[in-house]
Amino acid sequence: PYRGFPSTRSELFEFDVVICSDISRLAFTPEQIEWTVDLVGKRGGGFVMIGGHTSFGAGEWDRTPWEQLIPLDMSGRRDYLHQSFRVEVPETAQSHPIWKLLDDPEKNRVALDAMPQFSGTNLITRVKPAATVLGQTQRPLQGVGIMPVFACQTYGRGRTFAMASDTTVEWGRYFESQWGVGDNRYFRKFWRNVIRWLAENSQTSKRRLLAHCDKVIYAQNDSIEIVAEAFNQERQPTTDYRLSARLQADDITAENSVATDS
Repeated sequence: PYRGFPSTRSELFEFDVVICSDISRLAFTPEQIEWTVDLVGKRGGGFVMIGGHTSFGAGEWDRTPWEQLIPLDMSGRRDYLHQSFRVEVPETAQSHPIWKLLDDPEKNRVALDAMPQFSGTNLITRVKPAATVLGQTQRPLQGVGIMPVFACQTYGRGRTFAMASDTTVEWGRYFESQWGVGDNRYFRKFWRNVIRWLAENSQTSKRRLLAHCDKVIYAQNDSIEIVAEAFNQERQPTTDYRLSARLQADDITAENSVATDS
């Protein structure tokens, strides 16, 4: 309960992006669903739906206001398919910011072609007319034909993204663990791209700083490494900022508070 979905409108509006990955619609109140629509449409936030047994039409999300956010048309589809397939990124979509895994276009194309296979997907009727197809099945699925898997669109002031397959565990286990060069670097870059693209117009995302530490828990006398990335108004990396970090103990005293600038 203490880490659940925001329970007030103002709390939700502190976030830039909402990701729903195989979560039952019954886990949300009608108000929480409406607030999410407002977060995207009125505040320029982002929204993602990822496939799973309770996602898209299988989860009856077409009967909720989130249906208007999702760029994939799931009307009347209550099924999902356990069948292996690979995804093909259309040539016209390869220049989309979400697919920029590498700076070199040719190497980037090779990385996209190396996307591992998926083991299942929710069934989708079509991509909505105002949406962009970012990826589709490389071959026809049994009884379905060529089907969209990745898509995005704008909604009001914000942006939305959909992935018909799962991103982890059952359907997306290879996508999660093997899309890289002996690792999953392209998987990680892909999701960073998705979130940055979705949050580009967010009113909350006026903050243009990403920071993290090298560990979660530290022992006494451990060194702490802080990695920070700053971005300009065009969301391009920049060093034109002065960053300050402060280490502060629970009991605030002059002796245990340390500040550093870089």
